[in-house]
Amino acid sequence: MRESTLQRRAIEYLRESGAYVFKVVGSAMQQRGTPDILCCYRGRMMGIEFKQPCKKPTKLQEVELQKIRDSGGIGVVIDDLM
Repeated sequence: MRESTLQRRAIEYLRESGAYVFKVVGSAMQQRGTPDILCCYRGRMMGIEFKQPCKKPTKLQEVELQKIRDSGGIGVVIDDLM
């Protein structure tokens, strides 16, 4: 499944579940390594990075996801939807 398709389906699912979802669009002003989407569900902040199967996040993306986890949020990489 293409990364864009995976991302679109996940965003649809999260919104249907009642989550607030913000899709991060890369720009020169954005902090590098920011996850593809930031969302909040039932008071929990999540940062989600989408990758095609067998692809790995960059070191900077891993650092940003760890910062989210260290501050009490959920930071994950998703390469498939069940």
